[in-house]
Amino acid sequence: MDIQNVVSELKKQRDLLDRAIAALQGMRVGSARRGRPPKIQGNTNVIAMPARRSMSLAARKRISEAMKKRWAQNRRSTASAA
Repeated sequence: MDIQNVVSELKKQRDLLDRAIAALQGMRVGSARRGRPPKIQGNTNVIAMPARRSMSLAARKRISEAMKKRWAQNRRSTASAA
């Protein structure tokens, strides 16, 4: 086999490897992670969790009364239709 042929085959293989490496590095660096964040293992005090919103007692009572009013109105309308 001619040395020039061997050298040209090795260069082709090198080019293929360079392209493969560049593609893999591009996937690692350039792509943003999508979907659900990974679960936290171990100590959960490392990351501060956002505070949950809580509803005041007055707001909870207002919503409860409004829902009871809607349910009563719905029962009246279904009873009159029957």
